Amino acid sequence: MSDFPHSIALGPTTATPELVHLYPLSIAISTFILSVFGAISNVIVIIAIMVSPELRNRCYFLICYLAISDLICCIYYSLLRVLIFTYRYNLTNYDCFMWSFIGLFAMNTQTGLTVMLGVDRFLAVSQPYKYRKWHSTYYIIAMIIPPNIYAFIITGYGYIEANDQIKVPVCFPPSAYSSNSRNLWVGSNGVIIFIVLLLYFSAQHIFRKSQQTTASSSVNKMTARVLKSLMVVMIVYAGTWAFTMIMMMVISFIVFGTPAQKVVEIFLVWPVVINASSNFIIYFWRTEEFRRATLRLFGCEKKVSNSTSVIMDKRTSTQMGSTVAVDVRRGSRW
Repeated sequence: MSDFPHSIALGPTTATPELVHLYPLSIAISTFILSVFGAISNVIVIIAIMVSPELRNRCYFLICYLAISDLICCIYYSLLRVLIFTYRYNLTNYDCFMWSFIGLFAMNTQTGLTVMLGVDRFLAVSQPYKYRKWHSTYYIIAMIIPPNIYAFIITGYGYIEANDQIKVPVCFPPSAYSSNSRNLWVGSNGVIIFIVLLLYFSAQHIFRKSQQTTASSSVNKMTARVLKSLMVVMIVYAGTWAFTMIMMMVISFIVFGTPAQKVVEIFLVWPVVINASSNFIIYFWRTEEFRRATLRLFGCEKKVSNSTSVIMDKRTSTQMGSTVAVDVRRGSRW
């Protein structure tokens, strides 16, 4: 059984042992494992946010919604690998789109939510007092409607353009779109990437200015934590989804229809799967309240609480019973 693509015509429902794979089996297996990990980790994110009172705020609601989209994406990516394992090659573009419909909608929602999370963080640091006064329900509705409208438009246009006369060797998100809908999908993602990076860079700039002008040490420490978290988010986003869509633009407008297209598309699955699977690691690593909520979910928070309480008692005693310098403004950082 070969581990490299071969340009042979296979029936979409044929599954005999002697057939070769059109896609590298080693990459399919490894990304399948990563997709399963991503699905499990996103379930943990969702449960931790739902059961933890300290995580019930606007920012974490958006993160929970993003985790739901990421969960669906990871399940979708796993399903596409199952198609590879069972030799389901050379589907029509229409059949591939129908296999991918829910997954594509989740991917587009995920893209839109990334923008709205950037907007949320930018508003939180540029208008901190107004941000806390805004009505939470109306604010959340205003944040989740645009991503769903975007997902409906892009996915709906993909359905309209789906073609049952065109066959795709391997069913993946790019091949689920036809030429026109694919160009719209790639082009809109290019605009979104620019907006997201602009929002995060602007938020970083505002944080740096606040560090220079704020005398409070507790605020400065909080600012430094948020700044580092934003940097991690930007690095992961730029290295996964942004990189993928930039390469998709290169494929669409420069090397489309050439052998280089197949090579690039084979390896682009890695950043796409990583993008949907890495959020749990980032939140657990960079966010104290999420880390505590997750540890408590697995019954490990007691040890952390005991060690933390000793430090808190010492701080409290040195500040004459006043509230310690711990930032409790939930939702003001990641």
